[in-house]
Amino acid sequence: MKIWLPKCGDAIRLTNDWTFMLHEEYRNRELWKLAFSSVLTNKYGASKLEPQSLLIPKNTELVFDRIYVRQGADDFASCTFIIKEHPSDDFVGERFWAKLEDVNNIECDTTTTDNPIGGFAKAGYKYALKAKKDPSLLTKSTKSKLSKEELESARTEIEMLCSKTSPFTMQKPALFNHIGTIVNSVIDNLHKIHTAHSGNSSYKFNRTGHEQFVRHAMNYDDWRHSKNKNWICVATRKNKDGSTSRDFSFMYSDSTRYDGFTVLSHGCKVIDISEFVVSED
Repeated sequence: MKIWLPKCGDAIRLTNDWTFMLHEEYRNRELWKLAFSSVLTNKYGASKLEPQSLLIPKNTELVFDRIYVRQGADDFASCTFIIKEHPSDDFVGERFWAKLEDVNNIECDTTTTDNPIGGFAKAGYKYALKAKKDPSLLTKSTKSKLSKEELESARTEIEMLCSKTSPFTMQKPALFNHIGTIVNSVIDNLHKIHTAHSGNSSYKFNRTGHEQFVRHAMNYDDWRHSKNKNWICVATRKNKDGSTSRDFSFMYSDSTRYDGFTVLSHGCKVIDISEFVVSED
C-alpha cells in the first residue's frame, strides 16, 4: 500500500459505492434535505436525530474541501467534501462532512488538483455542469473574460501615457499636452467648488497640491487593481477591420467626467491613442 495525504482542492473518483453515516448538523443541511427530503431540526447545537446511512454511488467525484485531524481530538477527526460530479445533477456542488472512520472506507482513484473549495464554490460547480451540457455558455464566458482583459489593457496604456512610460508619449507629444489640459480642467472645477462652499473661510486653495493629487490619480500603478477606476470607458465601437475603439473619460473625486483618450486596439494590443473630448450635450 502506498500512502497518499490529500490537500484541500484535490479530487477523487469513487471506484465503488461508498456508504457512510451522515450526521444531522448545519454544515450537512443541504445534502440532508436532498437525501432524506427533510429539514434539519438542529441548527448549531447538539444533534437531535440519529445519523443516517447514505450511499454515494460509484463514479461520483469528490473534492477535499477541509481535513480536520488533530492530536487529542479524535472524536472530531473528519473530512469535508464538495461533490464535483454525481449521477444526479441535484447533488453537484453540495458540501458535507464525514467522520474519518467512514472516509477511510472510500475506494477511489485520484483525478484533479486545485479545484475550487469553500462555502461559495457551489455556484462554480453548478455553472460547470451547465457548461458541460451547453458548451456555448463556456464560449460566452471566455469572450467576456477576453473583453475585460482588452479593456484593462487599453486602460493600462493610458496610465502609462500619463506616467510617460508609453511609447505613444514620444510618438505623439500632443497627447501629453492634452493631459495638461485635462488636469487644468479638473483643478479649475475644484477651485469653483471650493469657492462656492468655503464662503469667508481663510483656507487657501492649494492649486499645486491639487495638481499633484490629480496627476497621481491619472497614473497610479496600483489603481488598476481597484474596483474604482479613474479612467472610465464611456463608449466602445467595433470597427470593420476587427479592431475596437474605446473612449475613456477621466473622472476625479468631484464625479465630473472630463476629456480623455480614444484607444484603438486589436485584441489586447494597443494600436493607437488619440484625444477624446467629452460632448457638452
